[in-house]
Amino acid sequence: MRTLLTATFAAGILMTSGCSSDPHPELASNGNYFMVGGASCEKYRPVSQTTIECADVNGNSTGYRNAMTQADMQMYTYQRQQAQQQLQALNQSSMQMQQNAYQMLQSVQQNQPQYPILPIRTHTNTNCLDLGTMISCTTR
Repeated sequence: MRTLLTATFAAGILMTSGCSSDPHPELASNGNYFMVGGASCEKYRPVSQTTIECADVNGNSTGYRNAMTQADMQMYTYQRQQAQQQLQALNQSSMQMQQNAYQMLQSVQQNQPQYPILPIRTHTNTNCLDLGTMISCTTR
């Protein structure tokens, strides 16, 4: 059973990444895995075969933790795999959106009409005629 537990956990460890201070399972000297890390279990010491005492970074006791069961290990591995898959999906979606935006920009730039450059008139004369309900203007 310990071999299956170790193999199951080893697959999950390969999936994990991040800061070592994040809560994570760790194999203690008593041969069991315990959830350690985080502010409340920066340090620990085995109390028995199935229990550790956790301490904060200053060495102050923060409580006791029991060894993880095979179900705990499987759940941890499953949750890490789900988080990894969600991150990959988000990255793929982000890359696809960037590619679509780039293609739209290229399309707009390629299909943008070319307007002729007209000379600027410096002397213009505008005449307006009031037709009652409408005003008509012409510029020369």
